[in-house]
Amino acid sequence: CGSAASSNSTPTPSTLALNHVHSIVIAPHNANALYMGTHYHLYKSVNGGKTWQSLTHLMMLSMAMDPAHQSTLYAVSNSRGFLKTTDAGKRWEAPGPGLPTGSITGVAVNPVTGTVLAYGVGMYRSTDRAAHWTRVLKGQSLRSVTVSTDGTGYAGSDAGIYVSHDDGRTWTLAGNGANQPIINIVAAQHVAYAAGGVAVLRTSNDGRTWQALFKAPIGVEFLGVSPTNPNEVFGEVGSQGLYASYDGGKTWQAANNGIPDRDFNASTIKVASASPNVVYTGSWGLHVYVSHTGGHHWTRVATLLR
Repeated sequence: CGSAASSNSTPTPSTLALNHVHSIVIAPHNANALYMGTHYHLYKSVNGGKTWQSLTHLMMLSMAMDPAHQSTLYAVSNSRGFLKTTDAGKRWEAPGPGLPTGSITGVAVNPVTGTVLAYGVGMYRSTDRAAHWTRVLKGQSLRSVTVSTDGTGYAGSDAGIYVSHDDGRTWTLAGNGANQPIINIVAAQHVAYAAGGVAVLRTSNDGRTWQALFKAPIGVEFLGVSPTNPNEVFGEVGSQGLYASYDGGKTWQAANNGIPDRDFNASTIKVASASPNVVYTGSWGLHVYVSHTGGHHWTRVATLLR
């Protein structure tokens, strides 16, 4: 339980079906240090995913790291809701007052200011590391929230995309084709990508206008973008695997080289800030893959068992 097998091992199919990844957080200044929330454990690796330590048996659906205090992480668990750790995942505590019980499904952190955003049914904002909270968006069920490296906030909902330019204090529903159901949204610098119910959308001006990427693969469920090169973006299509664009979404190519899994499914793709060529993903199973070539080739570094 909680062990990591080498990529040469062959777990049984019944074992592989039990575990999969929900969330990945990479330390901003160390591409080899990362946390991964799976169906049964929260894992930590300090050597690029080759070996893993199980920190807790909680299912962490969403995670974010404090950019100024990297031993401080925020997470949302399926059983205990919003949680915070200040000792790199050894102990977890409940947040301060202001968050409703049972309605928070995700967390995001502004990498510029450290402001924490908790979301689900509505959105809540904390400027004191989760000690106190203020509701900043109500009446919407939010599926995905991210804050770009320039501080612009994006929130995806069934109504479309909400954008914030004031550190999450106020949010405005974007127009210009962005008012479609949004599954997942990622951002870097002045650019953001959103996987919508109709198409993948892109903005290059902090969410003020949006364009549909008509050459993007159909059925993208999850996105990943390089924090240092927003033209490098990845998309996951269920049972087909990964696609990559290196020109801002103008053209796309299959990016499954080195991934032998049939009917590959992932639920998160993360690019390291410290090394933009390093990308992590995980499949149902749970096979952990890393690319040191910006997604051109992948290596299975571990299989995490239940």
